[in-house]
Amino acid sequence: MSSEINTANLKSKDVKMLQEVLVSCGYKGKMSANPGREFMVAARLIIRLFHQGLREPVQLANALRRNFGSSQKGADVINFSGPHRDAVLEVTPPERRAH
Repeated sequence: MSSEINTANLKSKDVKMLQEVLVSCGYKGKMSANPGREFMVAARLIIRLFHQGLREPVQLANALRRNFGSSQKGADVINFSGPHRDAVLEVTPPERRAH
């Protein structure tokens, strides 16, 4: 297993978002520094999922929790800014939407 996390084929905004997901789930470290083993495994997972098309931060965080649990207690609340909130409303069945 290499000691580096390959982010060469990611845009800087994508690396930043993935870093925020890791931090929100309690993983400490930086993708560009010399991260610990736990961080590296988590980072590799979300990078792989990102390349497979999983792009929403909440989905990536949920995948981390499903695979590894939470790295720290109290890291269950994730707040991300961006258009994903509106995207969720668009796919909510009409009977569940507030009028």
